[in-house]
Amino acid sequence: MATDDTIGRMGADMAVALVTTFYGLILANLVFIPFSTKLENRTREEIENMRMIQESIRMIAESWHHRKVEDYLNSFVRPSERIVTKLPHRS
Repeated sequence: MATDDTIGRMGADMAVALVTTFYGLILANLVFIPFSTKLENRTREEIENMRMIQESIRMIAESWHHRKVEDYLNSFVRPSERIVTKLPHRS
């Protein structure tokens, strides 16, 4: 049988449960979700970089022309970040 003491304690325990749930939601949305998103983005970039390195090693091993290698590797990069080498002007 429930007494007044256990009912009062149950109310206090429910209050603690609600407060901890609230803190959990705040921490999740302000700390953990942004942190995991940042880690996912960094991991995705690192995988892309490793793929570029792997492709470049394969092309060098297959004796591709260096201009073709440059063009192919530039396709991995955003246009604003591409490095374009200029051919020397012949007179």
